[in-house]
Amino acid sequence: MSLSEKLAASIIHEIKNPLAAIQSLTQQLHERIDTIPVDKSRNYLTIMEEELAKVKELSDSFLLAVRKDNAGGDTLVDLYLAMKSVEALMQFELRKHEITLRIEKACSV
Repeated sequence: MSLSEKLAASIIHEIKNPLAAIQSLTQQLHERIDTIPVDKSRNYLTIMEEELAKVKELSDSFLLAVRKDNAGGDTLVDLYLAMKSVEALMQFELRKHEITLRIEKACSV
């Protein structure tokens, strides 16, 4: 597989996991809406919000990684944000190969 194919597979995998959780919780809420305790419903909704946030973060990271500055000329790049976007995109591959990536923000611009 090419690097772009591996990257695409990783991104799709990382998107499918939260969506599967959201789908499962939504189905449970629909099926048991009249019998499920309120605190459990709230817990399900919290989990769904967290999973949606993961999908949004992954989407934002992907866009940051592929966005090109069409204005031309010199461009300042926040290396911390760039590395965090790479980390988010490669999460699945890193875990699969038991690689721990630690990115520290030493200073801010």
